[in-house]
Amino acid sequence: MIRSILIVPDSLKGSCSAQQAANAIAEGLWQASHELILKKMPLADGGEGTMEAIRSICGGEYKTTAVCDPLRRKHTARYLQLPDKKTAVIEVAETCGLTLLSQEERDPMRATTSGLGEQLSAAYRDGNRHFIVGLGGSATCDAGAGMIEAIGGNGFGELLNCTYTILCDVNNPLYGKDGAACVFAPQKGANTEEVKLLDDYLRTFARLHGEKHAFTPGAGAAGGLGYAFLTFFHAHLYSGIDYLLHLSDFDRRAKEADLIVTAEGRSDKQTLSGKVPFGVLQHAKQYSVPVVVMAGEVRDKEDLSAAGFADVLCINTSDTDKRLIMQETYAYKQLKNCARGLSVEKYITRKGT
Repeated sequence: MIRSILIVPDSLKGSCSAQQAANAIAEGLWQASHELILKKMPLADGGEGTMEAIRSICGGEYKTTAVCDPLRRKHTARYLQLPDKKTAVIEVAETCGLTLLSQEERDPMRATTSGLGEQLSAAYRDGNRHFIVGLGGSATCDAGAGMIEAIGGNGFGELLNCTYTILCDVNNPLYGKDGAACVFAPQKGANTEEVKLLDDYLRTFARLHGEKHAFTPGAGAAGGLGYAFLTFFHAHLYSGIDYLLHLSDFDRRAKEADLIVTAEGRSDKQTLSGKVPFGVLQHAKQYSVPVVVMAGEVRDKEDLSAAGFADVLCINTSDTDKRLIMQETYAYKQLKNCARGLSVEKYITRKGT
């Protein structure tokens, strides 16, 4: 029986783009069986790959700007200008992302969002008046202070009159035990003492500029950039994955699928807070389509299974060298091998089966 499989991966950060992941999974499935209709739909959730996902749907042209990176070094960053020539799609990861730093350079006590402010200003000068900003993958925890400083007085006034669609991949508040510092600063390089200092900084920042949005879901995204856009630019925050799923007409495609395969770099409890696989799962549930997730690393498998995933598959063994996992060719091969071994019929529980 011919089966239709929808392949909807996120990128595997640092090793494999969403498009590459989709290609690898499709190749593995096709090697296993030619009686499959394979449809690829690489996505993003506001993090790495958001520009490419929107470009594949809407078109547009990449522009480059000279900005500073998280440590104020000169750096060339891209943004996507949509065909209307008035809308810019920006990824925070392009200007102040973790992938711009080596492991040894990660330091949220020093990292700044200044480059984002420079990029917003440059995009404004290019004629853009609406900004779609993806907040995933930042190396910072400055609540947007660097961004505001870089924009400056007159520029701030101009940008204040623009409109903003902010895409978040998390729902965390600005500060507190579930806030930007306590949850995300450790993976950005902060030690225990620095996490406390950063959390205190974010509390103080909110007292100075207003507590109104400090606990709005997503305020803690990108080290507090969610709060900054809400407070200073009166922006609207959206779930990045829900925005992309709507834009790509995902629900129509999901209805036609017998199985959905998604993927990400690491699957754990954070997956259930707005990441691509969980967004895909939530929408697929409406149509009783099973969803299998593949990941380079898997934690909290019981929680993920309880959430409703048909299966949670780790493409690597626990003793695999971390440096090897991050290599593009290796990640591609592992995704392909995992897909080739997928027992498709085991998961399909609807449409006459």
